[in-house]
Amino acid sequence: MKRKQTDINEVMISYLAGYATTDEKRELLQWLKTSDENVAEYAALRRLWQSSDMNNNAENEADNAALGKLHSRILEDSLLRRQHSPTRYVWYSAAAVILVLVCATYWMTTHPVRTTETRTCIVNTFVTARGSKGKFVLPDGTVVWLNTESKLVCPDVFDGDTRSVRLEGEAYFEVARDDSKSFIVQTADMDVRALGTKFDVVSYGDDPTPSVVLLEGSVEVDLTARGDGIKMHPGQRLEYSKTGNDYGLQNVNASLYASWINSRLEFDKTRLADIIVSMERWYNVSIKCPADFARTQRLSFTIRNENASEIMEALSMIIPIHYRLTDKEIVIIPQQY
Repeated sequence: MKRKQTDINEVMISYLAGYATTDEKRELLQWLKTSDENVAEYAALRRLWQSSDMNNNAENEADNAALGKLHSRILEDSLLRRQHSPTRYVWYSAAAVILVLVCATYWMTTHPVRTTETRTCIVNTFVTARGSKGKFVLPDGTVVWLNTESKLVCPDVFDGDTRSVRLEGEAYFEVARDDSKSFIVQTADMDVRALGTKFDVVSYGDDPTPSVVLLEGSVEVDLTARGDGIKMHPGQRLEYSKTGNDYGLQNVNASLYASWINSRLEFDKTRLADIIVSMERWYNVSIKCPADFARTQRLSFTIRNENASEIMEALSMIIPIHYRLTDKEIVIIPQQY
């Protein structure tokens, strides 16, 4: 029996909102494979969804109105009754967080990934825009916070003897324990393996020193270029140098490195160079400072709701600097320069 249009609209909305069941996702995938018109229809709805709920752009009022009608007709019956979906998404900043459902792209509709049992494998990609972050729960119950300008790729179901995800950027993990399936975070430079634990991973493409901070439990870090298996204990931070192909372990106040999930940044005797990187992502600005000066200054402070101007004014009272600030750039000028 052919799917009614209203019903498939419900599935598409559930899919975009992150509440669709596995069966609904498979049904949508099959519906997309039926015709190019269906693919075009889904693509149009997805553009409306992103422009309205994700970008929150005032220039897209017509799109907002069109999608609003669809929301009002479908969401009440479709989304509210799916509060207990196996995979749940909780948006920290819905206006700036984008959920990309890879299985709904045209490539995946024509080339579905299959296991040895020929079961369709649905892959989800989560992307955060600059200045935002998102929280969601994986199918195994693992809680993940994704920091600004980050991407996490994971399957809809963890098959096999491992639970593997791929990260670009920064994420904080509270891994659901499963002694039979290790949880593995794969990055460009390292793999982090755990059973059940809490840890933070930083691996941005432009960061010369990716790192892992362990809050609870234990993890093993495999450095791709070295082949080392490094076991970490709570309260340790591993920093890997890409240029030197070397790493260091140090004891730290680990909770400070995960403070960003609670809408604050905390620094404890942290190099100004590292603070600048965090502030650039936090405030969505470019910060320029002489490298030798930034490496030698260490600071301890907390950013909560303060704007960039307030933080820079406070820093100028602590260390010998002047600064210039615009909407998109901060220039730090040491007084001796």
